[in-house]
Amino acid sequence: MRLPKWHRSAAIELHRLWALGAMAVLAALSNPVAADFCPERPGQTTPTCTLAPGSYFFEASAIDWSRQRSGGDQSDDWLYLDSVLRFGLTDRIEGGIGWTAGGRSRVQSDAPGSTSTRSGVGDLSFGFRLGPLVEGSPFAMAVYVTVPTGDVPPGESDWQSGILFPYSLDLTERLSLGFTPEIDWVPDAAGSDHHLSWGGALGLSFSLSDAFSVSADVAAFADDDPDGTTRSVTTSMSLAWQAASQLQLDVGLYRGLDDDGPDIGVYSGIAVAF
Repeated sequence: MRLPKWHRSAAIELHRLWALGAMAVLAALSNPVAADFCPERPGQTTPTCTLAPGSYFFEASAIDWSRQRSGGDQSDDWLYLDSVLRFGLTDRIEGGIGWTAGGRSRVQSDAPGSTSTRSGVGDLSFGFRLGPLVEGSPFAMAVYVTVPTGDVPPGESDWQSGILFPYSLDLTERLSLGFTPEIDWVPDAAGSDHHLSWGGALGLSFSLSDAFSVSADVAAFADDDPDGTTRSVTTSMSLAWQAASQLQLDVGLYRGLDDDGPDIGVYSGIAVAF
């Protein structure tokens, strides 16, 4: 979820974004309690709730780092302010605009001196979510499209889109289940066409108290690229703290269970309602 490429200093833009984020946090701390606090963060599943008309949510990862080793190469990837601005449109529909303010990829080979680094800003994404899908249903539907306006990495080289069907179920007063099947239309590795990627995420969330919750989930995806199909399975665990009525902070850890996913990754982030 992204914005067009900026032609000014990335450091200056990140500085301004942090200032805007601080203003949003102050607004969240001073505003009255939101009727429904509905963050997408953290975790790999997608919630079924939607924002009320006229309400807004800003969510971002302060930092997201992952490492993957394949053959003799080790790749370290960083994302900074991977963010989305969500807004309620109707009683059941919300929209979202997303962007990654900065990304950096470093690849090191076992051969001495064989290190390459690339960095840039991400693409612009637009999305909508309908929830519930029909009245009384535990399912929602979300669609998105990503426009290739940024750098590679962290952006993609071409258009991308997808559809998700989030599902949620309260098992007890404190324990809930989330399930999100997904189908994506993604660029080929060769860059000449598109293909399907499909899979989903399944997770559990447990409320430790009114302020703290923990979650664990697993996501599995198949990517049917013409150059070769890959299968990835990633598990994650996260802790969320609702520091104020309209403010949440989170940290998380994720790990790939096969060669096609990240070996390990950590992140932290924020969600603000206003």
